[in-house]
Amino acid sequence: MKTNKLNRCISYLFKSTLVSSYTYIYIFLIPLIFEILFYFLLIKNRIDDNRIITIAPILLFSLNLCSLFVTHLIISWRETIFLKQIKNFQINNVTFLIALGVVYLVYSLISLLIVCITLLLIDIIEDINKIMNLFKTTISSPTFIFVLFFIVLNIIVIYFISLLISGFIKNIYLIQAVSFAYLIFIISFGDYLIDSNYTNNIIYQFISYFNVEKYFNWLFYITYVNAFNGGQNLYLITLNISNVIPFKNVYAPLFSMAVIAPIIGFFSFYKFNNSTKI
Repeated sequence: MKTNKLNRCISYLFKSTLVSSYTYIYIFLIPLIFEILFYFLLIKNRIDDNRIITIAPILLFSLNLCSLFVTHLIISWRETIFLKQIKNFQINNVTFLIALGVVYLVYSLISLLIVCITLLLIDIIEDINKIMNLFKTTISSPTFIFVLFFIVLNIIVIYFISLLISGFIKNIYLIQAVSFAYLIFIISFGDYLIDSNYTNNIIYQFISYFNVEKYFNWLFYITYVNAFNGGQNLYLITLNISNVIPFKNVYAPLFSMAVIAPIIGFFSFYKFNNSTKI
């Protein structure tokens, strides 16, 4: 893979997606609308001032909403036979997927930044200061670099999953329906609302282990309280000491993602290759 081909592919993807209204809908509008709703329905009224640890995963859920951009782009471009003809431009599938991944990473980070700034402004206007306190605590912490790393890793895994879904489904309407269903599963079983009693249910806990976002959320929780090796700080994560703590240190969710991410990436590439064969 030559660098100049990759750069040209990245440049082309930016130019072609920036003129599409769907980019702004899936990357900016939908995440922003959902996060504003989450702010007024959850953050403002249901989360106490001493439980700001639970706010960050809700903010980071916007990264999952950006996945609709990838599934829509793959399906719509596949219908125009563009993806089947990229080899005519001497661009192989690996180069294309890396280029799209770079574009998606940039878009996702910009989307997250816009969401955070918007909610911060609302938080200040409403004089709630929960978002402000979260940012102050997180950014001033020496573990902030780990939070940034986990965010990037999360975006990569979300990208792989989006490619995998796109490889199995070819109908543009069906894929959006499946994507929304997957997002519902993500937020329902991803330990976003760990203060809710239903998260201690054994059936919930069993199902939640099949949700990749559970691992990323707990990576943040553990990092936030600086409990990398476990210890008493773990109990700062939960509202009650009797609540379920699925991971006793940072290594279990981190190593799980280190194994799961390459597997999802392999199958994503395999399905993408099959879906673009002429």
